[in-house]
Amino acid sequence: MISRHCMIISELEHSWQVLLDQDVLKYDNEFLFGSCFPADRLTTITNYNHLNKIISCMEGGKTVVMYNLENIHESLYDMLNQRYQKRPSGQPYCRVALGSESRDCYVSEKFKLIIIVIKSVAYSPEMPIAFLNRFEKQLISYESSLQPEIRERIPAMRNRLCQAFGVSDDQLSELFPGFCDDTIPSALSCILADEKYEELKIEQYTEPEEEAKTETVDIRDIELKMLKLFRPMCRSEKLIELAIQKKYPSSDDPAQLEHFPALVLFFKKK
Repeated sequence: MISRHCMIISELEHSWQVLLDQDVLKYDNEFLFGSCFPADRLTTITNYNHLNKIISCMEGGKTVVMYNLENIHESLYDMLNQRYQKRPSGQPYCRVALGSESRDCYVSEKFKLIIIVIKSVAYSPEMPIAFLNRFEKQLISYESSLQPEIRERIPAMRNRLCQAFGVSDDQLSELFPGFCDDTIPSALSCILADEKYEELKIEQYTEPEEEAKTETVDIRDIELKMLKLFRPMCRSEKLIELAIQKKYPSSDDPAQLEHFPALVLFFKKK
């Protein structure tokens, strides 16, 4: 039986990528992203290329992930509505419009379409209700993907990040390009995915225990990994600027320097 296609309502433009971190989406799926430039979106050749790739995936039973391709939705009307017909052999097919012509295309039962829509767009008055109703909808965000005990620690980890680099909360976006409310949850998701991968590798070479241990989360260890992840991403020139502007307690022992900018100044004096 062919199930409904899925609409991923992404909290922010990048939030859907948590599905790659969690191995829900595979890197070998067919990802088709539309251009943000109006002239590109009106190009007939580009539209044909996208449609041909989708047709190939329909026939081959491959998962297609689409984003920002509203201009070809009309061509896929029958497929999006799952208005499939069957040949005498029992194979389902549907029509795909290619300009002024249409083509009957075989649809494998393994084929799956996923459309990504940003939350602000999905809930806007311009989004047709009929289009939304065609899909099974899932709201995705990095924060909601985290375990409750980690999710409730996000504000504390944000404060710890400010303390480690000696900046205020408002200065985080200046120190880390592109920093937003989803940055720390996405970093935590990445760290947890790496830990899970390492655990799976260890399990391959160890004997399974008779009683499964209860999974526990080492918040302190995750916090240290988060700080280690953020250090190479900061703007070094901003770090020096903050260190020069601020006055830190003088100390000859770098271990006693609480803020990272102060540590920079310490070694600069050397």
